[in-house]
Amino acid sequence: MKSTLSVIIPVYKAGSYINTSSSSILNNSFRDLELILVDDGSPDNSGELCEQIAAADSRVRVIHKQNGGISSARNAGIKAARGEYIAFVDQDDTVREDMYERLMTKAAEGYDIVVSDFLLVYPDNEVVYRTFDVHGNHDDTYRDMLLKGYGCNIWNMVARRSLVVENDISFPEHLRHCEDVWFSLRLHLCTDRIAKINEPFYIYNLANPNQVSNNLDERFNQCCLQCFTESIPYMEAKGAFPKFKNEVYWNMLLVKTNWVLSPEKFSMYHSVHPEINSFVKGNPLLSKKMRLIMTLLNYHLDFVARILIRGYKLAR
Repeated sequence: MKSTLSVIIPVYKAGSYINTSSSSILNNSFRDLELILVDDGSPDNSGELCEQIAAADSRVRVIHKQNGGISSARNAGIKAARGEYIAFVDQDDTVREDMYERLMTKAAEGYDIVVSDFLLVYPDNEVVYRTFDVHGNHDDTYRDMLLKGYGCNIWNMVARRSLVVENDISFPEHLRHCEDVWFSLRLHLCTDRIAKINEPFYIYNLANPNQVSNNLDERFNQCCLQCFTESIPYMEAKGAFPKFKNEVYWNMLLVKTNWVLSPEKFSMYHSVHPEINSFVKGNPLLSKKMRLIMTLLNYHLDFVARILIRGYKLAR
C-alpha cells in the first residue's frame, strides 16, 4: 500500500518514549501516512515495542538493523519509504495533532518542502522557536536558514521524496553530530519550491536528560566544522558557494568560539581552519565582545585577548 507521507523514526534505547512519540503521529488528523520505525540494533526492548506498535496499526512498518547510528537508521528509512513525501521525527519528540494535515495541505499546492516553527520544551518552561523565513528570492531563504540557530533542522518539515532520491541526498553516516545540517544544506539547494507555516507544530523535547542536545561534547565541534567543510564542494558544484561563503564561514567561526573560551583548546583558533578567521568582521552570529576577541587573536594579541576572555566568561 502506498501512502502519501512516510514518517521515519530512528529507534535506539527508546523504551521510555517510543509509544508516546508514535501515538502522536498515528493519532494525527492526517491519516494517509505510514510510520517507519527503524530499530537501530537497540540492546533493550525497543525492537519488541516497535513490533507491538506495528501489530496495533497496519500503517506501521518496522525495520530491524545492525547498529549504525542515527544517520544510518534514517537512510534505511528513506530507502524503505513509499510515500510521496517524507518526514523525520526523533524518538523522544512528539508532533501536534494537526501537524501533517497542515503541512501536507500546503504541499499539495505544489511545494517540494514545507516547514514550520516548533516548540522547545525545557524542564521548567516552553519556548516557541521561529525558524527561518521563506522569501520571494530563494537565495534569501537559504541565507536565512544558515543564520538561524535551529535553521538547518529536519524534523519540522515534510519534503518530496523524489527530491531526496533523485539528487542522491542521504545522511552522513561518518558524522556523529550535525547530520541534520549536512542534509539540509544539500536538500534546500535542490529546489526553490519551499513554503512555511508560521505555527509551532513540532514539539522538541529538551526535558529529556539523555537527549543528544543536552550532552554535546568536543566531538560536536569537530563534526560541525567537518560538516560545513565537506559541504563546500557540494555547494560549489551547484554554483552556490560564492553566494553563501560569508554565512558558511560565520557558522564555522561560531563553532570556534568554544575553543577560544577554553584554556586547553585556546590555540586551536589559530591552527584549525585559519583561512576563515578573517571573516570575523560583521559576523552577526557573534557578540560584539567575541568579535573583538577574535580580531585581537587575528593580530596575534593573544595576551590581551585572554584578559578579555576572562571578563567575557564572568559576564556570561
